[in-house]
Amino acid sequence: MHPSILSPVQNRLIELGYDLEETGKMDSKTKKALRDYQMKNNLKVGQIDFDTIRSLGLLEDRDN
Repeated sequence: MHPSILSPVQNRLIELGYDLEETGKMDSKTKKALRDYQMKNNLKVGQIDFDTIRSLGLLEDRDN
């Protein structure tokens, strides 16, 4: 995954209290935090997809 996508995801997970560092790399702590977040939010688990990015609040709402 490209750091331009992964870094904001990591930063948002950190803001939400997950124990990881913003590295721009999909390390084991990031995988665990992402999996935990997805499970808690009834999202597809295992990869960063559109629904996960939207759930994290990383997409602008084009309707407003």
